[in-house]
Amino acid sequence: MHVTPDFRLDCPTQMCPHWCLENCVDTMLLDVDGTIRPEHAKGFKDKILLWIKALKSEGIKICLVSNAKEKKIRKIAKELDVPYVAEAEKPSSIGIRYAMETWKYDPKTTVMVGNEKIDVVAAHCAGIRSVLVDTKKDKCGCGCDDIEVGAIEILC
Repeated sequence: MHVTPDFRLDCPTQMCPHWCLENCVDTMLLDVDGTIRPEHAKGFKDKILLWIKALKSEGIKICLVSNAKEKKIRKIAKELDVPYVAEAEKPSSIGIRYAMETWKYDPKTTVMVGNEKIDVVAAHCAGIRSVLVDTKKDKCGCGCDDIEVGAIEILC
């Protein structure tokens, strides 16, 4: 199956509240490792925490959807104060469908954000749009090393 992402970005923080409004997005399902933090990292960069806080303050819903183990994702979700689906079985759409049904997200306004093709395939199979974030070139794992902590609003 050849699936193309609906959006390609270099950094998850490019999806600021203005971007969400322009693209009719009110819900983001976020992959964790390699997307919003480096693989095997213990914490988050301040700029990612500020980005998530800014989205939530504008009413954008955030849910983690990860293939990682329950214990790990539960801890991260608690830190970010967001719901989550662990062991999501991507590229299957099972985890995404569970999130969509459990929290009543609208497929027309929801995107799956990830750094791998399995995230794109899972989104496609679940009937939602996908955002492929290319974080592989980046040292911080969030695709935004060149963005200063206070500069997130400037992107829009």
